[in-house]
Amino acid sequence: MGESLALVMDYKGMQTQKAAAAAERQQFETASKMEELSTAQDNVDRTRALYEQLASLNNQFASSGLSGAGATKANFARGERKMASGDISARKMMGQSQRRQYQLGAFGAKMKGKAAQYEFYGKAAKFGQKSYNSGQGIGDAATGSYLI
Repeated sequence: MGESLALVMDYKGMQTQKAAAAAERQQFETASKMEELSTAQDNVDRTRALYEQLASLNNQFASSGLSGAGATKANFARGERKMASGDISARKMMGQSQRRQYQLGAFGAKMKGKAAQYEFYGKAAKFGQKSYNSGQGIGDAATGSYLI
């Protein structure tokens, strides 16, 4: 009777562990999606800053009386675009890395739930085998008592 109660409690424990693992997985998946959105917003912000910088360059050159076709202005614009492109690439890479960490965390949580389930199945199988052996009159192999 005590083993049956222990098995029921193990089952409840397994259900709890699976629920906790599912909640943890959901949390990691949500964080992953939020990181993706954050990275996209960072890229939009950096692109907006680039356009503001280019507009500022245009205004500076226009107010100084220089024409818009000058090599200096083009060089400044090219430099700004190159820096912005590098910033955006770096932000995308960091965002993807962080997102991957969250995905791996979600996978680990899912595996914890499965491990709890398999652990319960193993205990249930041992209990079932022990019950079967005692019902067949086989006895306890650990103590060496056998009924023939």
